[in-house]
Amino acid sequence: MRQVIQILDVNGTGYISRTEFSQVIRGLCETITLEQARLLLTFFDERSTGKIAVPELAALLQDLIN
Repeated sequence: MRQVIQILDVNGTGYISRTEFSQVIRGLCETITLEQARLLLTFFDERSTGKIAVPELAALLQDLIN
Protein backbone atom coordinates (compact mmCIF):
# COMPACT_ATOMS: atom_id res chain seq x y z
CA MET A 1 0.00 0.00 0.00
CA ARG A 2 2.81 2.39 0.87
CA GLN A 3 4.45 1.78 -2.50
CA VAL A 4 1.20 2.51 -4.33
CA ILE A 5 0.84 5.80 -2.46
CA GLN A 6 4.43 6.74 -3.27
CA ILE A 7 3.88 6.00 -6.96
CA LEU A 8 0.67 8.01 -7.15
CA ASP A 9 1.68 10.91 -4.92
CA VAL A 10 4.83 12.03 -6.69
CA ASN A 11 4.56 15.57 -5.25
CA GLY A 12 4.09 14.36 -1.67
CA THR A 13 0.92 16.40 -1.21
CA GLY A 14 -1.44 13.50 -0.43
CA TYR A 15 -3.56 14.38 -3.46
CA ILE A 16 -3.63 13.89 -7.21
CA SER A 17 -5.47 15.99 -9.75
CA ARG A 18 -8.61 14.91 -11.56
CA THR A 19 -6.53 14.52 -14.72
CA GLU A 20 -4.00 12.28 -12.97
CA PHE A 21 -6.86 10.27 -11.47
CA SER A 22 -8.39 9.76 -14.92
CA GLN A 23 -5.05 8.61 -16.31
CA VAL A 24 -4.60 6.09 -13.49
CA ILE A 25 -8.12 4.70 -13.84
CA ARG A 26 -7.97 4.46 -17.63
CA GLY A 27 -4.52 2.89 -17.43
CA LEU A 28 -5.72 0.23 -15.03
CA CYS A 29 -8.95 -0.51 -16.85
CA GLU A 30 -8.72 0.15 -20.56
CA THR A 31 -12.34 -0.84 -21.11
CA ILE A 32 -13.78 1.76 -18.73
CA THR A 33 -16.06 4.20 -20.50
CA LEU A 34 -15.70 7.94 -20.21
CA GLU A 35 -19.00 8.08 -18.32
CA GLN A 36 -17.81 5.45 -15.82
CA ALA A 37 -14.57 7.38 -15.29
CA ARG A 38 -16.59 10.54 -14.67
CA LEU A 39 -18.75 8.75 -12.11
CA LEU A 40 -15.63 7.60 -10.27
CA LEU A 41 -14.27 11.14 -10.36
CA THR A 42 -17.49 12.47 -8.90
CA PHE A 43 -17.38 9.85 -6.16
CA PHE A 44 -13.77 10.53 -5.19
CA ASP A 45 -14.00 14.31 -5.62
CA GLU A 46 -17.38 14.70 -3.95
CA ARG A 47 -16.62 18.27 -2.82
CA SER A 48 -15.49 19.29 -6.32
CA THR A 49 -12.10 20.46 -5.09
CA GLY A 50 -10.30 19.12 -8.14
CA LYS A 51 -8.15 16.92 -5.90
CA ILE A 52 -8.39 13.22 -5.13
CA ALA A 53 -7.01 11.94 -1.82
CA VAL A 54 -4.29 9.42 -2.60
CA PRO A 55 -4.90 7.18 0.46
CA GLU A 56 -8.55 6.70 -0.58
CA LEU A 57 -7.53 5.82 -4.12
CA ALA A 58 -4.84 3.46 -2.87
CA ALA A 59 -7.41 1.73 -0.64
CA LEU A 60 -9.67 1.23 -3.68
CA LEU A 61 -6.78 -0.21 -5.67
CA GLN A 62 -5.92 -2.53 -2.78
CA ASP A 63 -9.53 -3.76 -2.66
CA LEU A 64 -9.49 -4.37 -6.40
CA ILE A 65 -6.26 -6.35 -6.15
CA ASN A 66 -7.62 -8.51 -3.36
